[in-house]
Amino acid sequence: MAAQFDAPKAGCRVLDSNNTEPKQKNVIILLVDDEASIRKVVSSMLLSKGYQVIEASSGQEALMKYDSSGELISLLLTDVQMSGMSGIELAKLLLQRQPGLKVLCISGFTNEDPLKAGVHDFLCKPFTSSRLLDKIRRLLGQE
Repeated sequence: MAAQFDAPKAGCRVLDSNNTEPKQKNVIILLVDDEASIRKVVSSMLLSKGYQVIEASSGQEALMKYDSSGELISLLLTDVQMSGMSGIELAKLLLQRQPGLKVLCISGFTNEDPLKAGVHDFLCKPFTSSRLLDKIRRLLGQE
């Protein structure tokens, strides 16, 4: 006898086992980079994978958006070298406000060692989308 299944009810979604959307749906990434083109590309890629993204062009803007969001951020993805506040300084401030926050720094060059400053991981620019996504998934325990 063949198994029979009811059709999904209206409004229900059928997800295959490879779909990671439910895990990513509630993940909020604070993306901070002073280069608009990098923010745009990275944000588009993250949104296409189901992540929620809050963009900021500076450390100060990131702090304001963090404070006004009312949400806990899952991951801070920040450039290290920015005018004004560096990504390392931003990470330290946000880690004081949210101790469990995961931090991934990106940079083409830096004089600082982000890993010594409490940052969880570091990625050199330029990077591929798959390399960035792998690091994000690992940091968030989505492997």
